[in-house]
Amino acid sequence: MILPAAIVIALITAAVRGGSLRHLADLRLRFGWMFLLAFFLQAYVVYFPAGKDTAAFDIGRGLLVSSYLLLLMAVCLNWHLAAMRLLGPGLILNFVAILANGGYMPVAPESLTQSGYQNLVSVLEPGSRVFLTKDVLIPRDEIQLYALGDIFVLPLPKPIASVFSPGDVLIAIGTFLLIQTGLSGQRRRVGYAFH
Repeated sequence: MILPAAIVIALITAAVRGGSLRHLADLRLRFGWMFLLAFFLQAYVVYFPAGKDTAAFDIGRGLLVSSYLLLLMAVCLNWHLAAMRLLGPGLILNFVAILANGGYMPVAPESLTQSGYQNLVSVLEPGSRVFLTKDVLIPRDEIQLYALGDIFVLPLPKPIASVFSPGDVLIAIGTFLLIQTGLSGQRRRVGYAFH
């Protein structure tokens, strides 16, 4: 939920600052189709999860891993954009957590409960996929690289409430900057990235 919030805030901020969709053409985003394909792969994983993750391999894991590989390649191909310096590390942190925990982002049951989204699982037990997320429930003491998983809880009223990872924070900030850069018509390059 943190990424959609960052996008909405970025669009509002850009509009207040006089940004325009006309400037998006100046962004010089290379291989934009890779970002779109990764988005659709993740959307499939998010909206069509299996109830419990019991198979040694399932299509969701494969699609999620593939989407991250696509995103990382797209970020490398667009390194000339300053926002990629945050998007890249954020994606790497999430990807490492996902790989270390069997192909999905780990979240502890208590974190999900604190956020108020425990209704997004059919059964609150280990291995259950969390509907509308890339998450799988894993007991806290069994999560590999716990600090990289969905550990931050924002217990606000729905739909603002959220559980997110350190990588998500970097991705949200990077996305915010990318939208600001695109809509304002600024072409921020690596050499003078964050003026």
